[in-house]
Amino acid sequence: MTIAMIDGPVDTSAPELAGANITVKTPCEYEAAKSTKTHATAVASVLVSKNYGVAPDATLIAYSTASVDDKESEACKKDSFGIKGSAFAAIEMAMNDGAQIISISRSEKDHDVEFLNWAITRAMARGVIIVGPMGNDARDENDASYGWWSGTVGVSAI
Repeated sequence: MTIAMIDGPVDTSAPELAGANITVKTPCEYEAAKSTKTHATAVASVLVSKNYGVAPDATLIAYSTASVDDKESEACKKDSFGIKGSAFAAIEMAMNDGAQIISISRSEKDHDVEFLNWAITRAMARGVIIVGPMGNDARDENDASYGWWSGTVGVSAI
């Protein structure tokens, strides 16, 4: 099983990830905020930790992409199409790399992003499961969730 995780940078030296099969890919260089690093490492641990992960024998490909609190490099900012560091580019890369499940830790309120619509449609056609957040702030954020789109799975924390 290959799981793709679209989140921040994963600290593969974390004790919880000892022995896990993880490849980190960064499509566009950026400086990550501390909160981004800890979140990505925690999500990777929940997925593939040998001690408590839901899929300890899976291969994890962690696509490290910038979030709102991170500082993108000039090269990322100059990407004329805004594609390199985007969620839809990471979804496409994940499918090209053979992922059967894609866990994405970001939201998207713009439902008219053509590239994203096509990436989700391609995932559905290939039987790739996309799992995304439904919000953690005790308010209705379903319109920003990947669960808003047909064929995706929304999850939430309590």
